[in-house]
Amino acid sequence: MQNLSIEFSHPWLLLLIIPAIALTLIPYFRLSKKYRRNRNRVTSMVLHSIVMVLAICLLAGVWFSYSVPNSENEIILLVDVSDTQEQSQAKRDDFVKNVINDSRYDGYKVGVVTFGFGQNYAVPLTTDTDDIYERYISAELPDTSATDIAAALTYSKDLFMSPETAKIVLVTDGKETDEDAATAIRSVVSQGTKVDIAYVASIEDNNDFQIVGVELPQYHINKEEEVNISVSVYSNYETSAKIELIDNGTKADENAEQQVSLNKGVQSFVFKHTFKNDGIHNLTFNISGTGDSERNNNQYVSYVLIEKFNKVLILERYENQSESLKAMLSEDGEYDVNVVNIVSDGVLIGSVDDLREYDQVILNNVSNQDFVDYMVADFDKMLETYVNDFGGGLFTVGGNDESGKAHAYNRNDMIGSTYQSLLPVEAIDYTPPVGLMVIIDRSGSMDGEPLVSARAGAKACLEALTERDYMGIMTLDSDYNTILQLTPCTQSDKIKDAIDSVDKSTGGTEFASAIDRAGQALRALKSVDKRHIIIVTDGQPGTEKEIYEEFIEYYYNTDGITLSMVIIGYDKDSSVAAAMKSATDKGHGQLYASYDHNELINAMRDDLKVDAIKEVN
Repeated sequence: MQNLSIEFSHPWLLLLIIPAIALTLIPYFRLSKKYRRNRNRVTSMVLHSIVMVLAICLLAGVWFSYSVPNSENEIILLVDVSDTQEQSQAKRDDFVKNVINDSRYDGYKVGVVTFGFGQNYAVPLTTDTDDIYERYISAELPDTSATDIAAALTYSKDLFMSPETAKIVLVTDGKETDEDAATAIRSVVSQGTKVDIAYVASIEDNNDFQIVGVELPQYHINKEEEVNISVSVYSNYETSAKIELIDNGTKADENAEQQVSLNKGVQSFVFKHTFKNDGIHNLTFNISGTGDSERNNNQYVSYVLIEKFNKVLILERYENQSESLKAMLSEDGEYDVNVVNIVSDGVLIGSVDDLREYDQVILNNVSNQDFVDYMVADFDKMLETYVNDFGGGLFTVGGNDESGKAHAYNRNDMIGSTYQSLLPVEAIDYTPPVGLMVIIDRSGSMDGEPLVSARAGAKACLEALTERDYMGIMTLDSDYNTILQLTPCTQSDKIKDAIDSVDKSTGGTEFASAIDRAGQALRALKSVDKRHIIIVTDGQPGTEKEIYEEFIEYYYNTDGITLSMVIIGYDKDSSVAAAMKSATDKGHGQLYASYDHNELINAMRDDLKVDAIKEVN
């Protein structure tokens, strides 16, 4: 982190600090000395002052700015040391020194290549800039009898570790004797490397101005998008000049020409430019004016590649499932869309090179298993290479199968797969927030071990819930009693205490009123998606079966409240369990019955995993 600074959106609000300090200090000093000279008073005053200052800073819009160097940025100074540069050696070396010094705190790698007829890698790329200049000065010179700029550019472009974030700064007088530098620059730019040219005249002149740099946007430029291009001009005298921008031999519009006033030193001027076509653009910047004694350095050439990412491949699982998607993308003619049904045409995509024909791949309702069943072997690996190594775009769309179940994002299909690793999210079991009311039968027949098991089962339910869920405790005998209203499971100790407080009663077993009250409480809880009731009983209700089943059916149909029953002391084949089966069917829950109390405790915990409650999205 570098260049840390503190700034304010509304700095004038900092003036509020003066009255704030006054409001703090005046009451303090008005106190008698014997009352204010104690630790509590001083501490209170200091804390009050700190809070006031921080509050005013927040009101003034305090914010921090800093820069983080990108260590992958690389720059090579390609220095012309041919014989034609002999007279301007000092000026050339001074420029190289200034560039190296300027990069000292930017954190990117710098290297130096010297060239004439041949090339010499004088200083390999390094972030340690302390001795680069000395190593450059003392390095062995190549053959200086001629100037081959094209060969030097071709040599330098292969030295980068990250060519897409790299730049070559060509320091030369522009006098080439071999090959064509413009052709070589096109080759360098095509790999994503920028090329800047610093013109160093071979003869010292009195009055001179020249374009020393052009800064293009550091993001992908689209066709028909207006961008700002910054042009840096150096002048050693004050004058007026005209700068014009020519794109592929044509002056684009009225914005392509500026009349400017030059002062001594380096100035920057901004051109607004719109690239009308795709492909390589030769940007030529010309400067002209009065008094300039050296006109050979009045032109600066840069290149930019405008790529159109519009080829889209849609792989679909089910026939004609992508018609609406294709129509939407093809509507304005900007995208070239090809749809391939993997069941009938999957073999058409047989290699990474086939994928690389497209800028974007859309998987429409395609699962990981579909790769195995319908695509070539290791298609998921090919897709990973396409995305991670070649920068291809991947967009996925989910969907259902013929039966209506989730097809593309099925957890069991995706877990641990290469396909899963390519996605920014993970397909997992999602449990929506649950509101659970446990109703414990504490009638006389539940005395002893059944009631102990009921309390243990309620605690097992609590352990199965998450911190997003709610749980309440009710009891039933001849009437109902709310031991604990629906409470967030983050208050687990409070819920456990309520469960432990449930003791036996001598009354009967009445279901209807308890179910009605539990349904009302769950209906009022709006912060959950699922609502569930568990009744723990020995299965001897005194209420008419039709009455409590009517409540169960009503609350399920109106509020989706499900209900399960745990019957202690009977097995599933008993007449008691059979009598309760219709109640759980109407509540779309589960019926558990057993003599084994440990089995019933586990059943209460596992009941929260039934499909009606859990749901996989």
